[in-house]
Amino acid sequence: MALTGDGGLHIIPLSSGAWACDSHSREGNMDRRVHDRGGWPEAGPINRGQHDLALWEKQTDALHRVLSGPGKHKWRVDELRRAIESIGRDEYESAGYYGRWITAIETLLVERGILSREEIDRRVEDTDEQVK
Repeated sequence: MALTGDGGLHIIPLSSGAWACDSHSREGNMDRRVHDRGGWPEAGPINRGQHDLALWEKQTDALHRVLSGPGKHKWRVDELRRAIESIGRDEYESAGYYGRWITAIETLLVERGILSREEIDRRVEDTDEQVK
């Protein structure tokens, strides 16, 4: 692939012999996706404080570990990351850390044909009814 000067994908050879890719606009500014928060002045400080996890957050973590762990390998951690990074801006910003995880897990379950979107929605409704 060649370097492009028209705002397309830039392929950059590294001294190690590897290649790096970046995407720049015509003005030379990097087109940033919502998950790339570093240096965004409007993003504000990151809350690094500890908090107790809610039950659903623990369950989300457990679900990911079960489905991506040894013997299952329904997906790998980099696929979860890709699914998280593909979440739209509004949902990404409102979901929170484990909210993004569960959204990504749902995406991967559907992509892999493990569950359909309708099956997921039905199971969520059933769970909601049990909780009431």
